[in-house]
Amino acid sequence: MRTALLLLPLLAPVAQQDPAAPGPSGSARGPHASRQDEDPAARRARQADAMAALKAKDATPAQQEAAVDTLLDLGPEATLLAGRYLDRQLERHRKDNQRAQETLLKGFGKAAKGIVSARLDREGQARLEASRAAVLGAARSPDLSKETIRTVSDPAVAVLEELLVVRPAQVWDADEELFEAFVELLDGFEVEGRVHGWWSRAVAALREGGSPRAAERLGEHADPRAFEERLMAGLRQAAEAATPLTSKDLANLEFNASVAEELDPEEVAGIADLNHLRILLGLGVQRIDVKLCEAGRDHSKDMATLGFFAHDSPVEGKTTPWMRAERFGTTAGAENIAAGQATGPAAIRAWWYSPGHHKNMLGGGARTGLGRFGSHWTQLFGG
Repeated sequence: MRTALLLLPLLAPVAQQDPAAPGPSGSARGPHASRQDEDPAARRARQADAMAALKAKDATPAQQEAAVDTLLDLGPEATLLAGRYLDRQLERHRKDNQRAQETLLKGFGKAAKGIVSARLDREGQARLEASRAAVLGAARSPDLSKETIRTVSDPAVAVLEELLVVRPAQVWDADEELFEAFVELLDGFEVEGRVHGWWSRAVAALREGGSPRAAERLGEHADPRAFEERLMAGLRQAAEAATPLTSKDLANLEFNASVAEELDPEEVAGIADLNHLRILLGLGVQRIDVKLCEAGRDHSKDMATLGFFAHDSPVEGKTTPWMRAERFGTTAGAENIAAGQATGPAAIRAWWYSPGHHKNMLGGGARTGLGRFGSHWTQLFGG
């Protein structure tokens, strides 16, 4: 329960001003001169009417905003009154929206898994196995070429995407009630955002008006736009979780998420892109070895700054990939290098169409590391 406020000790006194004296802007009257001259009874009536308009259930957003404008114009006491009401409204909206979001995500995840399960009937399972065999068979062939990857592997991966990957739009198409709940939640975020804007104005007005202690009594509320962004991220994650994964894959993905902050975001994105391909192919998620990332980043930097592009380095003690991995306290069994790509996924795609690099990415290593320096990339794999 919130402690009742004693308004007078918290509010800075409003300075009385001679109506004829120049105001702060150089005008003959101060900005609140008409408000100060208003009859107290009339002010109280305006405040009561504005609060009633703000609280009215049938009030339009425009009418509520006009009421907020009036209350803020009436000075600190009316501003605090409006702010306290808006504070309580924000708490209610946050609880309602949070509850609705949890329910939506739970239903969405269940629906997404149902979609994949339905796809993987007997016919779907046969397509899955045939597509995986086509990609892995091509990768093991000594005659693998870029053309084979384009004509055999790419179409097979497209089938695997069709069977195993769920897009949020596909869930909405399959479940109309879920989509309606999604739209209602977005409407809830919109209302919360509108109230948050009014509440923010009240807090700012009290602070700027010399009543910081009163402003502190209006609580703390995060920008609702962040909640909407989290919802969208949650929906994407729930869709991704519909793809069948082993317990080991899940553990590796959780570990990768735990070390992501130690890496360049594009390194994280590239590793995620590779693991997405490996999940589709049933190869298993590779665990991030941060030391391999550091070794790769160091080699990428050497290539960029020293002007060479090769697996063999001219730097003493860093001649081979295995020596470079050892310098950083780990081991490696294969290496890919690239230059000219702006993003991690772009580097992965470049390697995908290069037979030797393609084979490395679909190898049996349990660990991986991707190191970026500018537009130079080094990828290492370990057992």
